[in-house]
Amino acid sequence: MSSPIYRVTRPGDEAQLLEIWRLAYDGDTACAELYFDRCYHPGDGITAEADGTLCSAIYLMDGYRIHLPGRPAESCTYLYALGTPAKYRGQGYGGRTIWHSGVEGYHRGTDWVCFLPASPSLYRWYARCLGTYTVFFRREFSVTGAEPVGTVTPISPQQYGELRERLLAGTPHAEQPLKALSLQAEFCRLYGGGLVGITLGDSRGVGAYDREGDTLTFRELLFPQGDSQLAARAVLAAEHAAAAQVRTPAFWHTSLGNVVDDNVLVPGGRAFPTTELPPYWGVSLD
Repeated sequence: MSSPIYRVTRPGDEAQLLEIWRLAYDGDTACAELYFDRCYHPGDGITAEADGTLCSAIYLMDGYRIHLPGRPAESCTYLYALGTPAKYRGQGYGGRTIWHSGVEGYHRGTDWVCFLPASPSLYRWYARCLGTYTVFFRREFSVTGAEPVGTVTPISPQQYGELRERLLAGTPHAEQPLKALSLQAEFCRLYGGGLVGITLGDSRGVGAYDREGDTLTFRELLFPQGDSQLAARAVLAAEHAAAAQVRTPAFWHTSLGNVVDDNVLVPGGRAFPTTELPPYWGVSLD
């Protein structure tokens, strides 16, 4: 096989791109089809091509806005769904595909390019090979079920986004574009969950979750003015589930769980500003 070229995706690539996704993500076609139906346009991806065959791909999602205290909001591109089929791994295609997508993102004028590594070991690998470093962090904790304690109401992606920004106002965070929240809502519904508003007394928050068996995974839970564990349990009760894994901003609920690395920055623009509180990304379509 000849050395690959790295290029933006073109009309006619779709069948190969869907096959890359399927092979890279254990046969997953449902999420791939949702992304291609709801979000994708030719030119949204970077792919490695060798001898007419696509062997790695990743997608650029623009429209994110980074809010840091004392600064105007800045633009961000999110790199999503890196896929390299097994027979092409170990040759550096994936890393170089990410690098070229970062170059493309900055060339298009975004202030920042970020992505979420798929495992803790990859944080170290990307840092060593590409110079990436973590700029967003999240808190993770778990809860088990209890009696109903609040009101849980399904909400639209637009409602979710509006409430989300009110809840996160004044904090260092990434504002999610409507297309990302809409796709997350579809993924949540596909796996037995959804986007909800949660009310406990006078406190209100939002959550995005999916389900596997009796366990919920909150891709995001925002409940700054009340008890986040009770908020999660309210959803457990509504869903008749037994337990939940929860992600929330690292700067809230500091007595709970652990702080872990989240999205990393691809070098190519300016150094990411230092903030007093650890910046929060939120849902990552994972």
